Amino acid sequence: MRQNAEVAEQILQRLTVPAVRLDHLAEAVEQRSGASVGGHHVLLQELRARPDRFRILNPWIGPWRTAMRRHEGPGFLPWVIALRVPRTPRGPGCRSLVSMTESLRAIAARLDSDCPSSVARCLGLLVAGREVARHLHTSAENQAERHSSSASTDTSESPLPAAAA
Repeated sequence: MRQNAEVAEQILQRLTVPAVRLDHLAEAVEQRSGASVGGHHVLLQELRARPDRFRILNPWIGPWRTAMRRHEGPGFLPWVIALRVPRTPRGPGCRSLVSMTESLRAIAARLDSDCPSSVARCLGLLVAGREVARHLHTSAENQAERHSSSASTDTSESPLPAAAA
C-alpha cells in the first residue's frame, strides 16, 4: 500500500488549484486508497514530515490561537499545498492557469508560516486563485460547447483535429 503522503501529492498535482483544505484532502486520499487515513490529524503529521514536498498553512496562528483551540470545524483546519511541479495541463486557458498556480505555489514555498499576516495574505491569494481557476474552467467548457455546436452546423473543414475539438 502506498503511503498517504504520496497519494495526497498525486491528488494535489491533478487539481487545478494549488491548495486544498486538509479535511477535503483526507477524504480524497481515503477514496483513492480505499482505506482510512486514521483521521485528518494523522494525515497532517505525515504531510508535515515531508517539508520538501508539502507546505501546511494554518489559518489560525498568532495570539488568538489558544482562544480558538476549543472550536472545531472546517474553518479552523489547515490548508495543504504540494510544492512539486505537477504535469502541465493542456487546453483553453491552461497557460494562464499554470502561470497562476505556479506563482501561488512559489509564494507558499517561500512563506514564513509563523507570520500571521503572511499566512493570511497567502490564504487570501489561494482563495482568489480558486475563483480564477473555476472561472477559467467554466470559460473553457463554454468555449468547447460553442465549438462543438458550431462544428455540427458548419460544413467547412476545421483546422483542428477532431480529438482537439
